Amino acid sequence: MRITKRNYSVFLALLEKIGYISDKRRNFYTEALNVLDERALKLGMQTSLPDVTAPSGPCIPGVSRLFITVDGDLYPCERVSESSHAMWIGNIDEGFSLDNADMLLNIGKQTSEQCKQCWAFILCSLCAKFADDNGCLSGEMKLAYCESVKNNVEIDLRTITLIKELALNGGVIHA
Repeated sequence: MRITKRNYSVFLALLEKIGYISDKRRNFYTEALNVLDERALKLGMQTSLPDVTAPSGPCIPGVSRLFITVDGDLYPCERVSESSHAMWIGNIDEGFSLDNADMLLNIGKQTSEQCKQCWAFILCSLCAKFADDNGCLSGEMKLAYCESVKNNVEIDLRTITLIKELALNGGVIHA
């Protein structure tokens, strides 16, 4: 459902960009275009992969985001399951569990060979949340989401191309 709403937002933003509609709700859907602009910028700056890198999905547990339960347990973000021991990174009384945070941060090691061969590697959005298999981290579980991510990246690349074409041709698409 979230992807459908995002795609609809991108569609509205494209219609507004070519002047087909003028919508006062523009702020609600321009965020979708901003995400695409960031991806396009990232692609434009990338000429080759660095010697050491990770897919774009993983954040630094407890640094980029931090979720604290009412019991004081720490999790890397609000998107992970609070019932998963694999996602637990500490407690406000005891501090961070560096071992657990390290496992989450280095989730890419579980699928490194497959990821190295993936054309969408630099735009991958899979984080440890997608490797959570009932409280255990699983490379197989993470890989189960790959096709979905690749499909979304392909849609984004097509949309970025369309936006660039519209910009170059004054809002007109040539067949």
